[in-house]
Amino acid sequence: MSSQGIVEIKNVEPIPSKAIKVNCRGYSGVSPSVSSRLKDTSWEVEEQYFNSNISMADKGILKNGSHTFPFTFVVPANAPSTYFGNYGRTIFEIRAFVDLPHFSNGYKAERVFYIQKPLNLNTVPNIQDISYSSVTKDFTYMLLKNGTIVLKATSDLRGYTPGQIIKLEMEIENRSGKSTSTVVASLIQKVTYKTKRSINDLRTVAKVVGAGVKAKTEAKWKEQIVVPFVAHSTLEGCGLINFEYYIQVSLKSPDVLLTLPIFIGNVAVDTTHPSDSASSSAPLLGRSTSPRRWAGRRPRRS
Repeated sequence: MSSQGIVEIKNVEPIPSKAIKVNCRGYSGVSPSVSSRLKDTSWEVEEQYFNSNISMADKGILKNGSHTFPFTFVVPANAPSTYFGNYGRTIFEIRAFVDLPHFSNGYKAERVFYIQKPLNLNTVPNIQDISYSSVTKDFTYMLLKNGTIVLKATSDLRGYTPGQIIKLEMEIENRSGKSTSTVVASLIQKVTYKTKRSINDLRTVAKVVGAGVKAKTEAKWKEQIVVPFVAHSTLEGCGLINFEYYIQVSLKSPDVLLTLPIFIGNVAVDTTHPSDSASSSAPLLGRSTSPRRWAGRRPRRS
């Protein structure tokens, strides 16, 4: 991909210059060290995508006045999107230099530019499938088995774009003699930074909370999570930073959870043309008239 830029120089007096140059660079850096991340100069691991040096004027006198120097550089098609994270970054920058003779410092200007590559969710296999998971766990109280808990959850798709709604259906069967804690459904972002020792950075980007379920009862819940504006599920072209998203449904008491992997992109799933795999055998949890709703109150968002 060819990109263009302009260097503008305004000087009130003539400048003897050795050269006028531009450096265009794209790279990723990862480091667990705070000092390294702040300096952006000593990453533990780096990955370079391009590094172009362009000469726009040779040795001579730059007369006083305004000067414009257009330039063109190539960004490789496999360069990833821009990203700024806690332990790593993908950076694209342009630096312009006016080199002066006699070991003078010269003049320098820097500008960051951004790349945003699309992620078409329709290219992800089985993206229209219903995502389903269930787990059964013993409920132990005072070191004695008190029964079991069955937790089930589905999402209507496997892929979403920012601003879209994730439709969740969850069910808890409390086959014990003790009430459960509140249930939490969270959208989790997991970023893995690859250094000598990989770093996993987990963040809850959205969640909804519902009341617990009393002993010997069950409850069914239909709720929605709005997808916030976050990075895509893939940083294609970057080998140092990896993204994962999933819905985590959990209880603290008993300690039980399940996950529903999802993808986030910027080209929405085309549900008007169902894929062959969209007829997943995973059940949608139906609404029942006998089980009560969540303890008589609506789940709260946070």
